[in-house]
Amino acid sequence: MTWFVITAVILTMLAIALLVFPLLKNQASTKITSQPTVDPHTASNLILLQESQKSLDEDYQAKLITKEHYELQQQDLEKRTLVEVVQMQSSSAKVSEFPKKWPFILVGVVPLMVLSLYLLLGNPGAINPPTDPQNDQILSMVTELEKKLKTDPTNATGWILLARSYTAMNRVSEAKDAYQKAIEFNPKNANVLADYADLIAFENKGINPEALKLINQALQLDNKNPKALALKGSAEFEAKQYAESIRYWKMAIDHLSPNDQQFAQALQGSITEAQSQLRPPAQTPAPPLNIPSVSNSAANPTPPNSPKVVGQVTLNAQFAKQVSPTDTVFIYARAINGPRMPVAIIRITAKDLPYNFTLSDAQAMSPEISISKFKEFSVSARVSKSGNALPEKGDLIGLVTPVPIGANQVQIVINDVQP
Repeated sequence: MTWFVITAVILTMLAIALLVFPLLKNQASTKITSQPTVDPHTASNLILLQESQKSLDEDYQAKLITKEHYELQQQDLEKRTLVEVVQMQSSSAKVSEFPKKWPFILVGVVPLMVLSLYLLLGNPGAINPPTDPQNDQILSMVTELEKKLKTDPTNATGWILLARSYTAMNRVSEAKDAYQKAIEFNPKNANVLADYADLIAFENKGINPEALKLINQALQLDNKNPKALALKGSAEFEAKQYAESIRYWKMAIDHLSPNDQQFAQALQGSITEAQSQLRPPAQTPAPPLNIPSVSNSAANPTPPNSPKVVGQVTLNAQFAKQVSPTDTVFIYARAINGPRMPVAIIRITAKDLPYNFTLSDAQAMSPEISISKFKEFSVSARVSKSGNALPEKGDLIGLVTPVPIGANQVQIVINDVQP
């Protein structure tokens, strides 16, 4: 509200200044250069009176009238002249005084007009919008809880409630202090340790050593605590221990209540992502993933009416010298709203480029995750020297997104380098 009022006052004063300044300037110049103005009618009357006086004088000098008659006529002319002069001065004063009042009139009228228009057309209530009653209620409860803890500072339950309230209000620093008090007076509460670890991870945008220590303490107290297990899985994922992260996340899902299905779905999505990051054992001679090759795709042709994406992959000429005919080329589609695992993928060699491809359920890596179950994709092509199905630094890549199911003229140009 304060800034609104200040801005409105400044703008109003500026408008008044723009109006008043030219008037004041004009008045100043008028005082220096202008001459009094005379009403034309009054001027004519004065001339006639002068002529009458002149004629009267000539008649008297020629002894056409007596002295008494002359004096009587002269008195009458003097009275009429005096009346005309008074009228002339009054008219001049009115003309000259009224413009002088304009600046002062504008100073008073403009703010009143602005205020009246705002009250009529504006929304004064928007200056101080009503507060959310629920927020006021939460703030009142927090204030009351703070007062109670001042008189009962060893109340662990109170500190837990206060910490969670601060967290909901995004008052992170105060929430951390409250969690520390709660743990001080109740160090064996696994839920509180997990909540505090979650808050620290949120603040640091990742699980740091302090958060990991709290997670491990919580699991020592309760190895079935879902939140602690989920956080432990996140810590393993950040450490690229994908198999361990999957193990902890599955344990967390197993110990969730039926009311936590949304949390379970989120964990399942994380598991899928971790599975896509898993590398096969080094000693496995077979391809790292079950990726159909050109010959396999020919052996399992795509039915004519099945959902598919059709297009062509070409190699930018500037990369031609970097590619050997035997280099592996992967062509795959990932669902935009789905798991990171490709829903369809084929493998060819660089000598096959340019290559006309078809991605359908026949090229799915898993029957449960196939192209017909999604609507939009990012379609990529990647040249790999090592033949590894997972992207590596230095691979040559091309990408087209978004691509709808049924697209049949997708043009992928391999024209970039994997960072």
